[in-house]
Amino acid sequence: MSADANPPMTPGSPGVPLGPTWQTTLWNFFMASFFLVCSFLATGLTIGLTSCDSIQIKIMKKCGNEESKAIADKLAILIKDRQFLLITLLCFNSTANECLPIYINKLLPGFQAVMVSVFLCLIFGEVIPATLFTGANKYKLAASLAPLVNFLFCFYYPLSIIIWNVLVRVFGKSSDLFFNRTEL
Repeated sequence: MSADANPPMTPGSPGVPLGPTWQTTLWNFFMASFFLVCSFLATGLTIGLTSCDSIQIKIMKKCGNEESKAIADKLAILIKDRQFLLITLLCFNSTANECLPIYINKLLPGFQAVMVSVFLCLIFGEVIPATLFTGANKYKLAASLAPLVNFLFCFYYPLSIIIWNVLVRVFGKSSDLFFNRTEL
């Protein structure tokens, strides 16, 4: 038997895959960063927009300066149907939080990928957005992201409308009415 019958198994030899290239690593890092930003935005928008007080927005529309009126106009459109808004933003958040570990797993070994993913989701996908989007400028910040929310409405519409219809049939449509006439 000759030595050529079993050639050495080196990366790049037939049947031996190459290791990740720097382009692949860079792509995985970029995608992980992208989904981390998506998680940040999804959580922030969910907290910021679902906590918007419709009465406060009406007051801003009637009594505010021009900037406040513009912000209130944008927000009033977005929170018109809070159930549909919430469903859309939760779909966005789920997509981001499910895709993030896929790319982190390509950068780090198993257990490390899980720990890094959980840490990043907790800090950048929950804590910081919750702090930022409940602060003093939450209305201004949420209104500045209205184009993104409108894009998400269109992008997730096929899935969101199905979930929304099921929820409306099971639980009924939500309303912003806090008090009825007798309570007032």
